[in-house]
Amino acid sequence: MPRYRLDRLDRTGWFLELSTQTSAYAHAEAAVLLDELADGGTGLAQATSALAGELFQAFGIAECTQISHDGTVQLAQWPADFRELMSRWAEMNQVPCAGP
Repeated sequence: MPRYRLDRLDRTGWFLELSTQTSAYAHAEAAVLLDELADGGTGLAQATSALAGELFQAFGIAECTQISHDGTVQLAQWPADFRELMSRWAEMNQVPCAGP
C-alpha cells in the first residue's frame, strides 16, 4: 500500500518537506453547518480550513496555512502558479484574500 505525505512548494517552486510522518491514509472530521457548505463563500472557506487543518494534523503539520480559520485565502502561502487562480476564485465566491 502506498504511503502519503504532505509537502508544499516554496515561492521559487522548490518542495518544502512539511510532513513529520508518512501515512497510508489520513482520517479527519470537522463539524460545520450544512448551510455554510451550500451557500459557498466565506462559510465554505472556513469549513475547508477546518477539514484541511485536521488532515494536515494527521500528517504531523500544525495547521493549514493556505486558508485561515476565518476563511481568508492566504495568497502568500500558495505556490506562485496558483495565486492568480486562487485570487480569482476568491473574488468570484466573495471570499477575502490576504497577501500579494
